Amino acid sequence: MAVRKVYVESSVLGVTLHPAPSPRRRAARALLRRMQQRELEGYISRVTLEEMEKAPTHTFLRLQRVVRQARLKVVAASDESNAIAQLYIDGGIIPSNYDNDARHIAPSHRPRRSDDRCERGQHGTGLPTDRHLHA
Repeated sequence: MAVRKVYVESSVLGVTLHPAPSPRRRAARALLRRMQQRELEGYISRVTLEEMEKAPTHTFLRLQRVVRQARLKVVAASDESNAIAQLYIDGGIIPSNYDNDARHIAPSHRPRRSDDRCERGQHGTGLPTDRHLHA
């Protein structure tokens, strides 16, 4: 059976560092533990790395350790994913001042078939409907 691929957004990494126990922290840690144990294959993007680099040094080092321990791989942006991110913004799905959110989401989309896209008139996006990471 193929290992399920999961994209991990930077807030999931960040919540693992919160000092107080919470359901979100427990869930994030459990997810990353499954990746560490290779039950899931985890991915982050260059956007996640850019956001991590903005953190104070001590926090960046802790986040880096979380990424290493969970065996997260970096999924690269492509011309296609950049175009999808722009479609999200142009279509008003994601506001332009949240362009990093579009850049997080876009690399994780890939259509199952060439005709497996939302119709512009029906859903307004023309984007793939299946959500699989490019690997």
